[in-house]
Amino acid sequence: MTLAVTTGGLAQQLADIAPVSVAERILAGKPGYSITLTNGQVNLVWPTGNSDSWASLMLNSQLADRIDEIAAAITSI
Repeated sequence: MTLAVTTGGLAQQLADIAPVSVAERILAGKPGYSITLTNGQVNLVWPTGNSDSWASLMLNSQLADRIDEIAAAITSI
């Protein structure tokens, strides 16, 4: 599991990966996204409140089955 805060918005987040699926999800009380990759990794991505800053929580495939539990535990960044 890796937590990162990056700039460039959601478009930059998606430009560097080849997602299998992208789904809307509420994260830290804000509209965000769950992005599933071909290797089973799931990235949770949501805005931090800064107009050009997004938080990303990258979960390896072993944690993918706990995505709902992990997403619900995110409160803020």
